Amino acid sequence: MLLNIFINDLDNGTNCAPSKLADDTKLGGVVDTPDGCAVIQRNLNCLVKWAERNIVKFNKRKCEVLHLRRNNTTHQYVLGADWLESSLAEEDFES
Repeated sequence: MLLNIFINDLDNGTNCAPSKLADDTKLGGVVDTPDGCAVIQRNLNCLVKWAERNIVKFNKRKCEVLHLRRNNTTHQYVLGADWLESSLAEEDFES
């Protein structure tokens, strides 16, 4: 319960509502133009600023980008100073 209260403002300043479950957060969006890539990067930057304000760190080893669809440009994203790795598949326990 306390964690939910703590991360309640995690999505302030983002253009999307991240999916939050326990200690996992998922950020998603449709990226079919260069502007869409920029929106995702701005949202990631907002999450980094939130983490800095709240003196927490994301486990960047667990942070990955999942590109869906064929012919995806597979844009690369940065979380703080680190490039995020791409993943071919992701397990999701949410229903």
